[in-house]
Amino acid sequence: MDEKNPRTAYGIAAVVEYDGCTVVMESISDVCSEFAPIHQLVQYCNTLQLELIHLRDVVEDFCTKMF
Repeated sequence: MDEKNPRTAYGIAAVVEYDGCTVVMESISDVCSEFAPIHQLVQYCNTLQLELIHLRDVVEDFCTKMF
């Protein structure tokens, strides 16, 4: 990516609320160039209350099946 060829990329982050603050526990950037699939993945992870330890594996599986 550069100034002549910008692109949008979406990632995912696991966050918790702690003592009135939002704390990012883990983040993975540049997972997908489209909003809808990553939004669907986030909803899926939230619905299943995914444990943080599984986040990277889930994203890897998502990317493998996406491309």
